[in-house]
Amino acid sequence: LAKKKTYPSLFEMFKMSFLPPHATVVGYARSKKTDPEFREHIQKALLSSKAKNSPEVVEAFLQTCSYRAGAYDSDEDMAKVVKEVEAIEKDKGFAKNNRLFYFAIPPTVFASIGGVIKRTAMIDTAKGWNRL
Repeated sequence: LAKKKTYPSLFEMFKMSFLPPHATVVGYARSKKTDPEFREHIQKALLSSKAKNSPEVVEAFLQTCSYRAGAYDSDEDMAKVVKEVEAIEKDKGFAKNNRLFYFAIPPTVFASIGGVIKRTAMIDTAKGWNRL
């Protein structure tokens, strides 16, 4: 789903400047992959002969993307990701940071990952908004 639908849609928004220039996309799933492996996986879909996208624009988009592996029901795994996101937010220097959590998961794990996000990843509403 990520390769065929989610990331191509995000890429189209990126190309049309519908994403803020400072937007960061962090993928999270159970599969163990490094950032370069994940980006290569997504890049293949974005550069397919059918897509006809510029390699330079694809690369610019992929530089906004990272990937972390973890269990859906692990507060500890999600907390590690949140620390990285907080560092990114701090580096970008904005007073407010908004977080959007998009789920492309089996319905059977929706409640558990929602609970993990609520406990570990929600930003204080004085500092921005959260959307699940």
